[in-house]
Amino acid sequence: MQNVKTTTGSLVNRFLAAAALLAAAVPAANAASLTIEAHSGTGAYWQRPAIYHSEDDGTGLANTGELEFYAQGVVADVTGMYTLSVTVDYAATLFVYGGAFSPDAPLDNLLAGYDLYPVNTTLQFQGEMLASQPYFVVFSGFLSDGTFGPNTGSFSVSFDGPGTVSLASVPAPGALVLLGSALVGALGLRRRRAATV
Repeated sequence: MQNVKTTTGSLVNRFLAAAALLAAAVPAANAASLTIEAHSGTGAYWQRPAIYHSEDDGTGLANTGELEFYAQGVVADVTGMYTLSVTVDYAATLFVYGGAFSPDAPLDNLLAGYDLYPVNTTLQFQGEMLASQPYFVVFSGFLSDGTFGPNTGSFSVSFDGPGTVSLASVPAPGALVLLGSALVGALGLRRRRAATV
């Protein structure tokens, strides 16, 4: 931003100063707000959802065996259409979840699934993101037997849209169950203390 000098006697300078302040307050219409670069070999495993009818095991999950996965939560500050630009160097799949993600329930909250082929090519996907709602991107291999190459590898995903996209935490599997158990236990202890007083 330019420094604008204002004087009390110049209406033009006041207008320029107000315009400069207004321009600084208005966000860019379409800015790359977040890029994630990582490796999918995390040591965490799941059975991914089926992308193709031919791989469906009858429950909606893929008959490909357990695969390592990488999950990351993101949140946008403005509702609108966002573009995900994805590049991978291995036979990979991408899944997008809305609201919550659990590898123990891979069909819950699933919004979309993609076969990221061909590798080493930037693929783009578009969808609406609601402000303040968490979304989760999950990268996984395609087949556990390595038919199409390695099951883990490096990837990059960028989010472009009308607002700022930032990282959100991914609850560890079972963390919500433990939190619920702790809350129930605390309430029970409180009731016992109230009854004895």
